[in-house]
Amino acid sequence: RTIIENISLTWIFKGLSLLTMETENVSESVLKYLNDKGYLGNKAKDLFADDPTLLDKIQQAIQKGEDITTTNSLQFYNAEFAPDRYLTSYDALHRWVEGALDKYRFEFLSILYPIFVHCYLGLVSSENSISADKFMKLYSEEFEERHGNDLISLKSVFTAEHMKENNFVTTLKENKFLVTMSPYSWDLLLYFLQENRYMLILGIINRYIHVEVKENVKEVHFQPITGETQSTLENIHRYPISTAISPSMRKYFLKINPDDDQMEIERNDSKVPLPEIDDRVKEILEDDLSKQINLNEDSLPSACLYTFFNSSEELNNINISNDGALAAGSFSDSSIKVWDLRKDHNNWKNYNDNYIESDDRDRQYRTYSNEGFSELIGHSGPVYGLSFSLNNRHLLSSSQDGTVRLWDMATKSNVVCYMGHNYPVWDVQFSPLDFYFATASHDKTTRIWSTNNTSPLRILVGHLSDVNCVNWHPNCNYVVSGSSDRCARFWDVTTGNCCRVYSGHFDSIRTVKISPDGKYLASAGDDKSIILWDINSAQRIATLNGHTKSIWSIDFSKDSNILASGSDDGTIRLWDSRMLLSSVADEDDESIKPRGLLSTLVTKNTPVYTVNFTRRNLLTAGGTFSD
Repeated sequence: RTIIENISLTWIFKGLSLLTMETENVSESVLKYLNDKGYLGNKAKDLFADDPTLLDKIQQAIQKGEDITTTNSLQFYNAEFAPDRYLTSYDALHRWVEGALDKYRFEFLSILYPIFVHCYLGLVSSENSISADKFMKLYSEEFEERHGNDLISLKSVFTAEHMKENNFVTTLKENKFLVTMSPYSWDLLLYFLQENRYMLILGIINRYIHVEVKENVKEVHFQPITGETQSTLENIHRYPISTAISPSMRKYFLKINPDDDQMEIERNDSKVPLPEIDDRVKEILEDDLSKQINLNEDSLPSACLYTFFNSSEELNNINISNDGALAAGSFSDSSIKVWDLRKDHNNWKNYNDNYIESDDRDRQYRTYSNEGFSELIGHSGPVYGLSFSLNNRHLLSSSQDGTVRLWDMATKSNVVCYMGHNYPVWDVQFSPLDFYFATASHDKTTRIWSTNNTSPLRILVGHLSDVNCVNWHPNCNYVVSGSSDRCARFWDVTTGNCCRVYSGHFDSIRTVKISPDGKYLASAGDDKSIILWDINSAQRIATLNGHTKSIWSIDFSKDSNILASGSDDGTIRLWDSRMLLSSVADEDDESIKPRGLLSTLVTKNTPVYTVNFTRRNLLTAGGTFSD
């Protein structure tokens, strides 16, 4: 039997309650009984020798009515009794993992980081700051590349008081890491830890790591903490969703594909009340759809990059409209600037000299231009998120001041101010048919709004950290949010329920995008990788690597064949998303990792803030020139 076999000891101690009154040597009686039954093996006596107070702790728990099992009893082991054992135990485990066969090593490596984290926190909590610092310096280097930001947070924690005040540490202490291992690898690990009496490591695994044992583990992906137990996640993923798009919406946004499941299309209608599309907008959408270029590996999109000069310290975000006509930039001085990219001055006819003269603000802080841009002032803090409406008549903006503002593009004036968030709002996005919009905030919530109501319709709660980005599903029934907790969540707009959780990034997610056909999700961020997901199954399809810095923006072409990504490394990369998706669908093998890179577009020195396919499949992008 392994030392953490789940056998109740409650009745053993209760049966020995009379013996407790008659003799002081209860430990030997308990050990003899356990040894006779073969539960603890010939190492049983050492369990109590390592910590003489262990038996008292278990007895106190029994008196409180707690059900004590061999597994749970590990948490009573006194880790503070021998702080140096954190170093010796982890070092031994590390050397054992490094010396393991290649066939199993990748599984053992997945559990090293969670153990490393909690060994460090254990040293800090026991006020052994010198040992904690030594431990961090000895073993942190191998985790720098993938967990650099985590290590920065951990290194700022020196005392038990620091641990109580640090949100990241609180999340680590209150939740469990999820690790997947094969039965044989799990048995090998347990045997090694048991035979060498590494009780500290066993205790950490029992308390802070959920090990999912399953057959045929061919590849192990890092699973960040989601805040839910494994059983809760399984229940979430059973929530029924439909990613189909109704014909009434499909005819304006997607070309009909003969391979589509028509039955699925016909039976799905939006559960959200949607506004009627204006006749003039219908004409524009149909015209754009008829002129949409089909893209593939042999027919890559034309690309247009707009570079902002003298603004690298001030520009926070860029948004380009879906027809490529307008571009807006959000700035740290609380302003928004809008450019007419087609030089159609009819769009600005109401922005005339009379309007400028009516502005009584100090002119040294307000500059007006006759060269195609206008300045929108209203926020009281840096502006971050921007989103144009379907017909370009309105613009949404979100700010550090916690508000979202709706701007009229004809008069260049603020129409509505939406208040509800208590902290900065990082992102905002119109739904595919306008009227509704979604916001992402530092307060860890995503909120659903309608333009005719200043209060949110839904507050979506579940993320453990900032919600950085949000994107609507094409059928308007769902939104997806990406967070600094390294997870993306898929939400049902009508009920407010979380339907799926996508976890696998090593760092904050900065951008999420759902494919126009509604079946797939792409997420990217500070870990420099893009992950493609199947929305319904929440399974990873492919991981795309190549960027060398944070990825700020991704977008699918309108036919879902090409995925574009823009990064802080000054490049735009084009990926063959259709090949990546079909290669996985054709092969029942999760280890397939098709590269999928079609082309890399390199700028001179311009970090790319946004990439966006227009309705005709022209790729537009924007960034600020970096000196």
